[in-house]
Amino acid sequence: MSISPNIGIIGVNHRGRSNTNGVSSENIAALCDVDVNYLDAAKKDFPQAQTFRDWRKLCERKNIDAVVVSTTDHTHAPPSGLAMKTGKHVYCEKPLTLTIDEGKLFRRVVSQTGRVVQGGTQQRSEQPF
Repeated sequence: MSISPNIGIIGVNHRGRSNTNGVSSENIAALCDVDVNYLDAAKKDFPQAQTFRDWRKLCERKNIDAVVVSTTDHTHAPPSGLAMKTGKHVYCEKPLTLTIDEGKLFRRVVSQTGRVVQGGTQQRSEQPF
């Protein structure tokens, strides 16, 4: 018997939609987006999922095992970092960080938390590759 992890999606439209489809066989337990229209559209596909407009609230949830971060490029590190600090594993679209200092901090958080982090690039995260 396999147990499906509870996944939280942060950023549900555009690349987020594609990433959500990539993990749709798992239990999508939470959806988060600042745009309520995108959030409502995603909720139709995953009616059992809790919805959030603030990724910090999603990260507080104890029932989430991992998150998929597909926000705009300059905002990947903060939700990824908080997710790790709250015990969640992370799949994050590129770029993981925006600056060298942010990258150093990101690496430190990964090391301190022991969470698994996968940085995604469209082609390298797809099945054929």
